[in-house]
Parts: sequence; structure tokens; C-alpha cells
Amino acid sequence: ECKIIPIKVLDNAGNGSEKSVCEGIRWAVDKGKADFICMSLGAPNPVSGVEKALKYATSKGVISFVAAGNSGKTKKVFYPANYPETIAIGSIDENKRRSHFSNTGHNLDFMAPGNKILSTVPDDWYAVLSGTSMATPFMVGIAALLLSYSRANGNEMQLRTKADYVKVFKQHTFPIKNEKMKNNRFYEGFGIVDPKKLFESLKSFMLELML
Repeated sequence: ECKIIPIKVLDNAGNGSEKSVCEGIRWAVDKGKADFICMSLGAPNPVSGVEKALKYATSKGVISFVAAGNSGKTKKVFYPANYPETIAIGSIDENKRRSHFSNTGHNLDFMAPGNKILSTVPDDWYAVLSGTSMATPFMVGIAALLLSYSRANGNEMQLRTKADYVKVFKQHTFPIKNEKMKNNRFYEGFGIVDPKKLFESLKSFMLELML
């Protein structure tokens, strides 16, 4: 029973201002009462206003997931994904290999499907798209399922901070298939989260608590 709160901070061409992004983050926290923020936007340079807004979201217990960027092999993921307050998401293809466009860097956290994803586009239509912008909502979906499952079972799991989610995710990952890149955080973060493995583990965890 998750709800999506669509907050428009960019125009139809994908352009926007630092101010509008900051206002969107704060609206999600204060008015939307969001548990998670999902942002598919980025720039190679720091954006101080957005950093402050993310720190505010963090202080209110809101977890932010951000696309790592689509510039290929880079020294660091784009901002705001590069800020420590966020969970930075890269992209894999249908063969579980790192997408050639997916940004790299030591602040990369996890990988998720981002190649040839059916999505919605302006003017009420659909398109097959690729990018870390496609991968990030996938990870937010896993996080939402995790939080929903915990709440349905009396909030037995501690899911209050970014570190809490990262800890759970890290226990249920597998490496990318690229031989020269796997098991290297620079290229894959902590790996690809396996939802099936995660929820099978959760069921066992809850069963143990009941016993």
C-alpha cells in the first residue's frame, strides 16, 4: 500500500534550478511526509543548496536515493548522489553487467536494472529508456517493500537511517558479471541487491522472532 508523491522540480525538457530542487526536497519532507526521496538528476559539480536540503531530509529521517549519472567511467558519481547523505545507484543491463554509461566512483552504493526499461514519457505515452534514472526507482521500490514488510510485522527491524538500509541491502547482494570490475566498489558499489534473497531472509528472520 505504498504511495508515490510526484513532485515536479524540472521542466518538460529536463531542466531546472537549484532552488526548485531544494524546494521539492523540503516539500517532500514537510508536506508530503515522505519516507524516501527518489531523484534522477545530477551534475558533475557540488550543489551546496541541494546538499543543505538533503542534510535537512536526513535530519528528519527521510532516506534519499539518487541516480549516479550516465557519463560512463568517471572518477566520482555525480552530485547530489556523491553526497554522503544519499544512496547512489548505478545501472546494470539484462545480463547483470555494468551498463557502459553508468558512472563510477568510490561513493557508488548499489546497482540495479537500468537498461531498456519501459517507462512513461511526456504527452501520455511510453518509451523504452536506459539510464541510472531507470535504476534508481527500482532500488526505492525494494526499500519501500522492506519498510512496508517491517511495519506490517510490528517494526521489528530498525530502519531509521541510511546506514540501516545499506546494512540490510549489503547482506543480500551479488557482484556484477564484468570480470575485471566485480567486487570493486569503484565500479559496482556494494553490488546488485537481490530482492528474492532479501525477502526470503526476512521471512526467516520474522519466523525466528515469533518462535
